[in-house]
Amino acid sequence: MRPQLDSRLFPTTERDDAEGVMQNLDDLQSHALEFEHSFALAFTVLMNRQRDKERAKAGGQRFDSLSENGKMLNSWQLMALRNGAILAYGYQEILQALNGHLGAAPVLQSLVDTKMKRRGSKRFKDTFPQITGARTAVAHPGEFGSTRKKMAENATKERIHTQAGSFGGGGGTTFINSMIMSNGDVFSFGSTFRGRFVQYELSRRTCIALCHATDEIWTAFSPVIQQFQLPFPRAGVPQQS
Repeated sequence: MRPQLDSRLFPTTERDDAEGVMQNLDDLQSHALEFEHSFALAFTVLMNRQRDKERAKAGGQRFDSLSENGKMLNSWQLMALRNGAILAYGYQEILQALNGHLGAAPVLQSLVDTKMKRRGSKRFKDTFPQITGARTAVAHPGEFGSTRKKMAENATKERIHTQAGSFGGGGGTTFINSMIMSNGDVFSFGSTFRGRFVQYELSRRTCIALCHATDEIWTAFSPVIQQFQLPFPRAGVPQQS
């Protein structure tokens, strides 16, 4: 649902920026929904992997993650995590564009609940604190490890902390390229990038946080939206049976 701002509330000189605001709000909603779809894909992979393990066990065999089917599932999971990183980064860019439009439209900005808008933006930042680095890493698969020089440039001396455990540090360097981690239905992607380890999470928690951030930002604009209708909160993330 693309919001329509009430043009009677602000001068004609702000119409172009108001149009930009409407597009930004619509894009925030679509990015949040597609982020949920990325999680749904990762969740589907989890369910299929569990099914294959049960079938292998029933047949007295071991599940082979390197079989053709196992490799396909691994690729799908990486696709989901890559897309999620790109979408979360895009969400961040849309927020910056939204701020730019409001800064150029003082009357429109005066009508917006800026406290509520900041709350939504803060919720996003707190949920995805390293999304810029994670998106850069995920958008260049294989590139950072293509030469010894690039590996050295992106390796880290820091101790790395992940949901799979802590490692590294101790005076040496660690290089990680596209690490996928999962704990049940909580998935994360991590890579070393310019001397740091960057990661982000794709999970029900982050889907719901993005949903609520969008809800808060839309609510902030409710005084100027015609026939206002909240499209959020909704987090259509799959539930494990």
